[in-house]
Amino acid sequence: MTEKEWFEQKEADMINDIISISTIMDDYWRFHPNNPQKIDLVNEYESLEKLKSNTEAELEKFRKERKQNKE
Repeated sequence: MTEKEWFEQKEADMINDIISISTIMDDYWRFHPNNPQKIDLVNEYESLEKLKSNTEAELEKFRKERKQNKE
């Protein structure tokens, strides 16, 4: 790797780091106290628990139906 290629790669790595950090910051802003449209984390978590439970039940039902169709 030439010196020029090393500097170009280093620059690309730093740009990718900034993009990754910005993505995380955007995710956190959704719940940040200073965000006037913040999401209530407790309610969001409860909603996700219900969604997970429903999806697990749906998966179990799907597996049973698939097993019955194989027999």
